[in-house]
Amino acid sequence: MARSPAGPWPSPRTEDATPPATMDRSRGRLSCPFAGPKDTGGPRTIVALDVVNVGSDMGAIEKMIPRVEAATGAVPKRVLADGNHVRHACIDYADSVGVEVDAPPNKRAKPRPSDSEAVRAWRARMTTDDAKRIYRGRAALAELPNAFLKSHFGLDRVLVRGVAKVKCVALLAAITFNIVQNAAYLA
Repeated sequence: MARSPAGPWPSPRTEDATPPATMDRSRGRLSCPFAGPKDTGGPRTIVALDVVNVGSDMGAIEKMIPRVEAATGAVPKRVLADGNHVRHACIDYADSVGVEVDAPPNKRAKPRPSDSEAVRAWRARMTTDDAKRIYRGRAALAELPNAFLKSHFGLDRVLVRGVAKVKCVALLAAITFNIVQNAAYLA
């Protein structure tokens, strides 16, 4: 592909039958759990990631806890997640493996008599000031790596097609992010 004299590279072809695999809200999500300064005593580190072509993160907690355990050798003590990651099944699963979930409950969803004990405890815990304070720290922990990946690597949209190829791009970006974040500790 030749560069036009007037500006940047032309956009990739989109006539193919396969829809592009992207990581924006309408096409797909990139889920990356992070180990932050309070968890590791060091910089932020991406410990696992997953690329899916579903427009929602709903249920991602249930999938990522085993991946974090496989990558680090330990089950995390606490998961700090955005509100759209949470399903009651995720809360029940996290409780069964001993993980405390800090994510806001859906404001429109009312407690039901059929809710499990873990879900009732989670709802009660998330109304406390301590849980609200912990959740406020989520943006500082998770949004910096997301912003870094988007601004330095352009990972809001990618130029490859297919989940497997997008995952390769995301893995390379995550490795680069970890090297940059941990450079002082690598020397």
